[in-house]
Amino acid sequence: MVAFMAFALCGTVYGQEVNSDSVVNMDEHASRALSHLASLKQAFNSSEKMPEFPGGDKALMGFLRTHLRYPIHAAKFGVEGRVVVTFVVQRDGSVTDFKIAKSADKELDEEALRVCKLLPKFTPATKDGEPVPVWYTLPVTFKLGKKSNFDEMAPPKW
Repeated sequence: MVAFMAFALCGTVYGQEVNSDSVVNMDEHASRALSHLASLKQAFNSSEKMPEFPGGDKALMGFLRTHLRYPIHAAKFGVEGRVVVTFVVQRDGSVTDFKIAKSADKELDEEALRVCKLLPKFTPATKDGEPVPVWYTLPVTFKLGKKSNFDEMAPPKW
């Protein structure tokens, strides 16, 4: 109820102007305000049990190795680095809200994000025995091995 009053006092309810001659259904707006506030709950930075990739950390590294494709332009110019991606592992284990916490290069960043968006559901984090959304930080390292023959590689898809 307090949340609704705060919105109404500001002169708007969810971006709609509140006129003095408007009839406002208090229960409906209070319910909408409370559900809106509940949806804004922030993800935790840590929990009792952190989320886990199916098969553990070793399987996660295998997933990255299998799905990462070194960007040709970056490889051609010897660009290496570590991209740190953060995302939220939701209550159901799905991954959302991807952000680059540390950038290495635009192409490397895009590839790290692309692969992170392919991640399957994790085992969710728990707090007091209940699943909770938690921020997860994943460093993705791009390191060139031996020299490649770039003429044999497929051209980039721009």
